[in-house]
Amino acid sequence: MLVSLALLVLGSALFLSLVLRRGVGKTLPIPCAASPAARMPGPWALPGLGNLLDLGRRDLPEHLNRLARRYGDIYRLRSGNTDIVVLNSIELIREALLKKWSHFAGRPHSYTAECISFGGKDLSLGDYSPLWRAQRRLVHGALQRCRATNLESVVTREARQLSQELSRYAGRAVDLSSDFSMCSCNIICTLTFGTRFEKEDSEFVGIHVCLNEIVALWGSPLINALDSFPLLRKLPNPAFSRLLHAVSRRDEIVSNHIQQHKDRAGYDDVADITDALLQSLSQPAVVMESQERVTEQHIHMSIVDLFIGGTETTAAWLCWAIAFLLHRPEVSQ
Repeated sequence: MLVSLALLVLGSALFLSLVLRRGVGKTLPIPCAASPAARMPGPWALPGLGNLLDLGRRDLPEHLNRLARRYGDIYRLRSGNTDIVVLNSIELIREALLKKWSHFAGRPHSYTAECISFGGKDLSLGDYSPLWRAQRRLVHGALQRCRATNLESVVTREARQLSQELSRYAGRAVDLSSDFSMCSCNIICTLTFGTRFEKEDSEFVGIHVCLNEIVALWGSPLINALDSFPLLRKLPNPAFSRLLHAVSRRDEIVSNHIQQHKDRAGYDDVADITDALLQSLSQPAVVMESQERVTEQHIHMSIVDLFIGGTETTAAWLCWAIAFLLHRPEVSQ
């Protein structure tokens, strides 16, 4: 049953996460302008600190639900001097992200985000603008070309490999998150770089470890606090130093693969997503209604978005799907 589920869910989850994912990290609160948010209900905020005690709780999801029962499904929190609006129902979140997505597509200025994205040149953390829309169209076009050519064959091949890995457990208790994560990461490597790695390959292990470290550190309160409390940027911050070191390794990996693609004779034969993205840079359509244009740094960060959004998100979806189906065997039948 688990093998059949993995085969079914892996492809759909991967592609949906690649196409639809907008962001990573600080996703529950939705920042907005201070004056409308100040009129919303919410817990009392400490001067200068805001609702730091609320936002720093270990049981944050449960605590946000308790606040929703007290203040309603739309309420305000404050991080430092920044007002945050929290949406706490499926209906409101669906309305915000699907029906009125352009109203919620913007991103506030973030010190930490700019430090890890060449100054906000990625899709997940970049602000909504004509340049952002042009970058999104470019990436969406590259994904569509990939989908039409080799997505199915790549996912099918990797799903078979995953099936073999799962069959080796033979009824033993096991945490599947690592298997799902490495499988998803290898699919992204194949689609983006045109290279499939063996599970034990040192470069592949380095990519996977680097991505996991960035995702884990990005949720650290010691890093999140730098956006709300600028004075903390003057103090030593081991977590932020580790994040910057992981980002440096990430950028070295991505830059090396981009350079390898540029060293080829040309992009007429588009073999993977990186080829398609580099080819698009030379097209007139990249020059948009503003004076800015998509650059190689935007391409670099778009590739990073594909890895972050297509690896851990897909692995988490698969783990949850397995957990639910184990309790609903009639559905898997």
